[in-house]
Amino acid sequence: MVSGWCVNLLLRFLPAEGNRPVAVHVAADVRLMGFTLLVSIGAALLFGLAPALRATSPELAGALKNDGSATRSRRFGLKSALAMVQVALSLLLLVGAGLFLRSLRNATAIAIGLKTENVVLATMNPRLSGYTPEQTAAFYSLLETELRGKAGVRAVGFSEAPWLSGAFNQVGMQVPGRPDPPGGRSILVAGVGGDFFDAVGIRILRGRGFGLQDTAGSVKVAVISQLAVRYFFGEQEPVGKTVRMGGQLVEIIGVAADSKYRSVREDMPRVGYLSQAQSPAAERTVYVRTAGNPVPMMAAVRSTVRGLDRSLPVYDVKTFAEQKSESLVRERLIATLTGFFGALAVLLAAMGLYGVMSYGVGQRTREIGIRMSLGADRGTVVRMVLRDCFAMVAAGIAIGLPLSAWLSRLVESELFGVRPNDPATVAGATLLLAGMGVLAGYVPARRASRVDPMRALRYE
Repeated sequence: MVSGWCVNLLLRFLPAEGNRPVAVHVAADVRLMGFTLLVSIGAALLFGLAPALRATSPELAGALKNDGSATRSRRFGLKSALAMVQVALSLLLLVGAGLFLRSLRNATAIAIGLKTENVVLATMNPRLSGYTPEQTAAFYSLLETELRGKAGVRAVGFSEAPWLSGAFNQVGMQVPGRPDPPGGRSILVAGVGGDFFDAVGIRILRGRGFGLQDTAGSVKVAVISQLAVRYFFGEQEPVGKTVRMGGQLVEIIGVAADSKYRSVREDMPRVGYLSQAQSPAAERTVYVRTAGNPVPMMAAVRSTVRGLDRSLPVYDVKTFAEQKSESLVRERLIATLTGFFGALAVLLAAMGLYGVMSYGVGQRTREIGIRMSLGADRGTVVRMVLRDCFAMVAAGIAIGLPLSAWLSRLVESELFGVRPNDPATVAGATLLLAGMGVLAGYVPARRASRVDPMRALRYE
């Protein structure tokens, strides 16, 4: 029952893909539940065996006098060791959670060269509804005109595939008269149309973007990104040059600012943009930039397409900000899961420390009574108990630090913008765990300070 409640709680915290929840299938599995039950019973028997054996041969004098001094070191030492292991594993999970949370924050805050605010996008493919290439081109032209006429619309553009969706097309590019770069000829290409650059916020740095003069019968043209200019042309001016891109000759008419293409996490890519008027595609994604809140425009896009062709399906209608967020859904999922289990581990470690310290205080009642009868004040007793608690926490941290350093290197490929052994993350996790340990030991320490010396010594 508790495990089912925890699963439901965890699913509530999982990130959503835009306006859709992450599809996670969770169902009861008899084999998994049986295995978990066997492991639980085995752990209970394993860790309960030693206390049970010791209970069969108690030290009678110590038991009668409630004096655990004869056996305290052995029994308390075993419990302390288990608490240290809990602390070490908690530190392991906390460091991992911190690294993934920082990775997510870095990926969310990184500059991607796009303005995702106030933009709606939607994807459609008229060819699936039986359109010919000519009818497809006419449909998109009419759709662009209709959307431009909507109130609050600033720009309307198209691309072959949704930006930041992981889809891409890579070809080779060759500049006549220049040797191939050492890294190869590859460049990502995308067919775009309308006011694509204005719609997604990519600036044209030199030359021009695509216009009405770029038709199927005119010279094929292309715009390339600034990174592609540095890679293929070096210090030369690319505008006006003719290059071979994907097997066809095109004239470079402009240079665009760099932007991410496939995903937020990728390195800034080399991108070439082709005119959709010259390289038409049946499936296109439309981008509508609005003056304000883009959400109402989502319904307007659907109704506009429905008004042109009621049978044409429109899918993946969302804001550009949601599209950006969806490209990080894996990072959000990992950060959520590690954060959840990290918090759970800290809670369990705190409970373990509290139990060990409460047991230790009970075993040391007579010792504490003697100390207080000899003049020790409550503050001294509190510090004495907290010192023992902090010693266990420190030992657990000492064990957990090298383990976390080893584990963080195993997940290095999943991190973004943060080193595996990031000092701030490790220090934060260590301080958090140390603070929780002190809090867990404070209640038993306060209880120990309130021991009545005469009552503690009544067995003598």
